[in-house]
Parts: sequence; C-alpha cells; structure tokens
Amino acid sequence: MIRGDVFQHMGAVAVDFDTGSEHNTIAGNHFSDISAAAIQVGGVAPIDFHPTNPGQVTRDNAIANNWITKAAQEFNDAAGIFAGYTTRTTISHNTLWNLPYTGIAIGWGWGMTDPGRFPGCTGCPFENWKIYTTPTTSKGNKILDNKISDYLKVLYDGGGIYSLGFQGTSLANGELIAGNVVFGKAPSHGGNALYTDGGSRYITLRGNAAFHNPTGVDGPGGKPYGHDWGGCRPYGDIVWTGNWWQNPAKTYDCYPPYPPVNVRLANNKLIRGPAGVPSAVLRNAGAH
Repeated sequence: MIRGDVFQHMGAVAVDFDTGSEHNTIAGNHFSDISAAAIQVGGVAPIDFHPTNPGQVTRDNAIANNWITKAAQEFNDAAGIFAGYTTRTTISHNTLWNLPYTGIAIGWGWGMTDPGRFPGCTGCPFENWKIYTTPTTSKGNKILDNKISDYLKVLYDGGGIYSLGFQGTSLANGELIAGNVVFGKAPSHGGNALYTDGGSRYITLRGNAAFHNPTGVDGPGGKPYGHDWGGCRPYGDIVWTGNWWQNPAKTYDCYPPYPPVNVRLANNKLIRGPAGVPSAVLRNAGAH
C-alpha cells in the first residue's frame, strides 16, 4: 500500500503498477507537477492484453482518495490516471484538476486487439494487427465517484473519463462508470466529458453528472466536436442510465462504416448546470 505521500516535480510517471501487479492500493496521496501520468496501472503490450501465463495479468488493484493536479506537464498526452489492460481495477473517489488532456483513461487498442479485430480507429493499418479469437484481460473494472475538472487545457479529443476497447465479455463483467462528476472542460478544445471511444464495448455509465463542458473543435481550426457523452466508432453494448448532463450528444460520431449496436439511453436528465444535480452526488464525488 502507498498511502499519505506527496509526489511532486516527478520526471515521468509518479507511481506505476506494471504488468502483473496485483492486490495493490494507492490511497490518500497528493500529486502535483508530474511529467506524465500521476498513476498508471497495467500496460498496453501483448503481454498485457493476451498474457501467456496468469502471473502476467494486472488485477485487483485500487486507486482511491488521491488528489491530482498538473499531471502530464511534459508528456501532455498522458492522463492523470491511466489503466491499460487490467482486470478488476477500481478507481474511486479521486479528485483531478488542472490537466492538459484527459482525467482518467482506461483500455487500449481501439478494438483491434479484441476478438475479431474491430476497426475502432480511423486509418488503422490492419496488416500490422494480429487477429485474436480470445478476449483480452480487460474486465470488471470500475471508475466510481471521482471529481474531474479543468481538463483538456492544452490538447484536443480527450475526456474527463476516456475508455477504449472491449471492457469484458458481457455487460455483467464489463466496466462500470458511476457517480463521477465531470465539469470545466476548456471551452475551445473538443472532447467528451464521458468518452466511450473506438472499440468501446460492455460499459455501463450510471449516475454520473457532467456540466460546463461546452462543445469545442476537434483541433486547431477544426470542426465542432464534443459533448457530455459520446465517442467515435465504439462497438456498442453500452448503457447510459440515470445520468445528469447539460450538453448531451444526439448520436455517436465518426460513422460510417456502421453505427454501434445495443446502445441504450434511459432516465438521463437534461440540466442547466450543477444546481440540477442532487447535492448528495456532488458531495460524494472526489477525494475525502
């Protein structure tokens, strides 16, 4: 366990749970002025997504009640918290703010490492990707009750919470994103507060709140892009239920080749700002 420490002026990732890490907890720490991610768990290499033995699986790690600001100061495309291919990672009650790119990112591969090699990225060179018939190690991950603000200050096309690839083999063992509060995206920088991007599959997003995230553009001088929910070329099997948002999308983006399947939106509420979110949700999110 890593608890109650201060990480400041770090030249790379501050804390890294690498391939095969299991049953670790990092909780109650403060991070500021970090060159890359403040916290990273798991990797994105073949040993991570299709390991050859059980000891290579990154699993059952917890990241909770940390304060993270000014991460990714040199490597701007790093997230404040990054989880690669992992099993049962729980990221809960963290407060992240003042970030050049994404708050929390999870997954990798845009569907190209998942069974059938789903084309979740635009222009992927298919010949460079092996076709797999078995699922990756991504399953059972949870992103709960985090508070993310003041993000996408430098880069574009990121999110408060950003997910890629298949996150299980069904909704039952897929990813849960619940109780998070995301607000204050840089106005001109396009991205989605809750972002289920290329190849995303088997994700439930429940009881999250997003506000003050205006639509920006997809790059300098680019086209309008970004809402409180959305993504580009997810596979599908995604449930959005009981969320509060101010700037919802009308549909997913970046199609053809074909739209996502089995996407369900139910009981979500349009709000004008934070006053439309139950106070208990706002109080519960973030580090305590």
